[in-house]
Amino acid sequence: MASLGVKIENSIAVTSLLGEWPDLHDAEIVRLALDSDGTPSPTLELELVLPGNYSAFYPGSSGKSGLRLVLRFGRVLRLRLANFWPQNVILEFTMAAAGPQDRDESLGDRPEARRALRVMWTRSVGCEASFLCDTATVVRIAPVDVA
Repeated sequence: MASLGVKIENSIAVTSLLGEWPDLHDAEIVRLALDSDGTPSPTLELELVLPGNYSAFYPGSSGKSGLRLVLRFGRVLRLRLANFWPQNVILEFTMAAAGPQDRDESLGDRPEARRALRVMWTRSVGCEASFLCDTATVVRIAPVDVA
């Protein structure tokens, strides 16, 4: 478990269940979606299955229950994405406040050029990424049966 030190909208959905924010080590990326929807900066949605058995949190669940966590990042900029494979497992996930250099260069020094967060994950297997964004939101967390 980890404390990210940055604001994640609706993070209470995760921390009220787990006690704190998970470090996402060994989480499997099961879906990654980009959506520009006609806006200048796209959103990125990341769907993860967290490792471990969470059946104790879900009475009546059959067998071993994992957790499916969906995160959405808004106003994504400078996305670097590599090696999306059939299986994608996170080694290390970091999210921190962006620095003064973290901005959309095409907008110069205007305030709207700045981004609030820097996000990065490295891989155990498959996909790794880094990008800047303005918002991070927990879309949902729910049980999922795992083999």
